[in-house]
Amino acid sequence: MKDIDYDSLSFKQLLKYADKGDAWAQYLVGMEYAYPENDEDEDAEEAVKWFGKAYEAGVPEAGFELAQKILTGDGAEQDMDTAYEMARQIAEETDLPEAWALLGYMYGIGFPEKDMDKCRELMEKGAAMGSGFAQGLLESLDEGTLFGDDDDNEEEDFDEGADYEEEEDDDDEEEDDDKEEESLVYDGTDGFPKNDYLIDVDRVTAEARRGNIHAVKTLAWGYYKGVYGLPEKRKEGWKWYERGADMEDHWCLRELGVLYALENNGSKALKTFEKGIKCGSGDCCEKAGDLYFYGKAGISQDYHKAWNYYWEGHGMGHAGCIAAVATMCYYGNGMDINLQHAKSYYREAAEKGLKWAWKMAGLSAGRQRHFDEARQIYLEGIRHGSWICACNLGQLYYAGRFGEQNMELCAEYYREAIENGEPQGYACLGEVFYDMGEYDQARSLFEEGDGEGNPDCLAWLGRLDIERGQAGKGVQTLRSALDKGSSLAGLFLGDYYYDQKNNSTALQYYHKAANRNVGPALLKLGRMYFDGEGTPKKYTSARIYLERALEFGQDQAEAAIRVLKHYRY
Repeated sequence: MKDIDYDSLSFKQLLKYADKGDAWAQYLVGMEYAYPENDEDEDAEEAVKWFGKAYEAGVPEAGFELAQKILTGDGAEQDMDTAYEMARQIAEETDLPEAWALLGYMYGIGFPEKDMDKCRELMEKGAAMGSGFAQGLLESLDEGTLFGDDDDNEEEDFDEGADYEEEEDDDDEEEDDDKEEESLVYDGTDGFPKNDYLIDVDRVTAEARRGNIHAVKTLAWGYYKGVYGLPEKRKEGWKWYERGADMEDHWCLRELGVLYALENNGSKALKTFEKGIKCGSGDCCEKAGDLYFYGKAGISQDYHKAWNYYWEGHGMGHAGCIAAVATMCYYGNGMDINLQHAKSYYREAAEKGLKWAWKMAGLSAGRQRHFDEARQIYLEGIRHGSWICACNLGQLYYAGRFGEQNMELCAEYYREAIENGEPQGYACLGEVFYDMGEYDQARSLFEEGDGEGNPDCLAWLGRLDIERGQAGKGVQTLRSALDKGSSLAGLFLGDYYYDQKNNSTALQYYHKAANRNVGPALLKLGRMYFDGEGTPKKYTSARIYLERALEFGQDQAEAAIRVLKHYRY
């Protein structure tokens, strides 16, 4: 299906592919029902049906759209718990930036709790990853228009010094209702309105024609998305995006470039991003870099060009570009791995507000075996609210990186992570109890973590089932965990098939775990290539995997690497 030109298909052709089980076609059919561009009528229930099929088939974008529908009750029964869990799972397992932003929005409206710091943090994360949806939410938040505060307005309208007669109450209520209705009318002159606000179209259009950039952006977003009481007319929205781009507005330039990319017109997308870069837009640097890094929209993958764009954004102080530079150094995309530089750039990005970058800075130090430095970085990340750093720090104590193994301090950090909402803490603490032989306590933690949506906890449950003699159930659970993004499930499946003397299948699953830098899987691959288990002997491959295993905490690999030096290959 990779060779299908979806953009050239009619809606009827898309439906045929969707009916045959093509996941991406199912997603596009859902989008057509949700945001019709052709002659179809909007049908929220049909959109929900197709988004559900595509999400089950593994399309995270479809899950994001479905979560929005469930959150608002548009075409589906409103269920904020389900919407939250879906968004969280998609964000954690696929890193879809829109899912992070949706989680931030939910914290802003008070679900599962009111937390404006977390609201901003998650929106900034999504925006830093290049999401126009996240950037739009963030700009509305900054302008004070994202979340209404009707209660405050009503308090300001109340005059404590006035005398009110009881018979005037009804009139006052009618007057308040009129004021509330008027508050939904927005003239487009100052920032973005909330999506459910209505605008005075004539007034906003007049303001836009006079050059008010806020009004231009309101019409662009309103027509393209079909909000603010405007009909969904994407061509009209596109026209206003172009108007804003001509006015050199950074947001319009980035959004217009993204639209060209979605149209698979990479050359026009690049030209638009480059115009934004000349105007000083770090977002456009990141977007242009992404086109080359991933090879999207007809642009051939070119790490050198991607680096140049990211580096220019780094010079502008753009957190997303700085993190992208760090990632290229960390993984060696188009260059030699440089962990020292990766660590420095991740720290720089973290200090600009990308909390997840603290973890990566610590991992960079850990791969260099600078464990004391990694500890300091993780402690700093914890102070900035990055609770995954508590898990990583606990793992250093668990591995005895500062002398003897410190189980008490390790467990303390894991519990602190759990108490602060980091679900990975359940998997880490459960492993401690597992290694101590307290399997009931371990299972209880894994079940709780699975309930919080952590796929590694599900993988542990599968392993426990296998060890209790329920191999069929355990393998099925492990495969489910692997599909949900567990970094451990591939390792555990590899171990199971290795124990069953099915080395070729074990090798396949170890590779899946190794692709996620699971140290024990890297070690196992190195040994299997060395011994020729499930594969012909390949000493070069063995050395590569053993060296990576050593980088990711497997000290046993060091002796095997020394042995390999005596072999010619």
